[in-house]
Amino acid sequence: MPDSVVELVPTTVDVVDELLPALRNPAPKQRLQALKVIVRHCPAGIVCFDSLTRLIYDPHHNIRELAVQGISSYGTFGLDTLVGCLNHHCKYVRRQAVWGLGKLELSARPAVRELCDRLKDPDSRTAGGAAQALGAIGRDAGDAVPALAEAMRGTNVVLCRLASKALSQIGAPAIPTLITHLTHHDPFVRGETAFALGWIGEPASQAVPCLTAILLAWSKTNLRDAVTDTSSGIHDRITPVAQTKHPEETEENSLILIIQALGRMGAVALDAMSVLQAMSSKDSGRLREAATQSLALIRSSQPTSGASF
Repeated sequence: MPDSVVELVPTTVDVVDELLPALRNPAPKQRLQALKVIVRHCPAGIVCFDSLTRLIYDPHHNIRELAVQGISSYGTFGLDTLVGCLNHHCKYVRRQAVWGLGKLELSARPAVRELCDRLKDPDSRTAGGAAQALGAIGRDAGDAVPALAEAMRGTNVVLCRLASKALSQIGAPAIPTLITHLTHHDPFVRGETAFALGWIGEPASQAVPCLTAILLAWSKTNLRDAVTDTSSGIHDRITPVAQTKHPEETEENSLILIIQALGRMGAVALDAMSVLQAMSSKDSGRLREAATQSLALIRSSQPTSGASF
């Protein structure tokens, strides 16, 4: 879709000329039927855009929602209108606005601040859509890191996951904040942080010492002949707890995500191999399986002429 749609013409001018008056029909059903046809078949053309913007405040939420959906098909031409919709009283309008901005990806960079505000939206779908939109913007959404990090610490489990995924898409600007979250008291937050770092992969190499230290702290308590801790004090900042505000997420799930993150980082996670080897040989169940898989990923990332492990 070109950035400017003013020069575009509807697919069928006669159809639009017939339908536009129906958008002012007193009967909601007639307005909705006409709107469906216009959004589906005639999204281009400034005359249609103006009509769609007028319907944002229609008395019926399904008409308002569909109008914003149509506006999102205009690309960057509809950016300012979508941003304005983020503060609409109707949650359905706000949902469509964040999803429309997500489709714009990098072009939605001017909306970062407003999308950060929507992370606290009382409507969970709007909040989740805002996190996804910020992730779609990517590295240029670096200003959103603090707001996304705060969202990760909330009680909405779905939003936590979407926020961590968005941080992984932002990449390098998010790494220092993510590393601080690895020592959070809640194992759910630690796991989601590891999830994000794992998706970033090798560029997140500076997180390897802290990730390794968490596994070393666990191995000291749970494995015989535990690996010696060489993490230079990082272990002292880790406070594992048995309780979590997310009952469905356990300490084991957190550890698995940490192990998988090291595997995704590949060659830069060499220092974690000794503790992963201990877990793969002395532990059992899901942790052993995860450690074995991560070891294989790290080994496969090494040069074939390198030393054997």
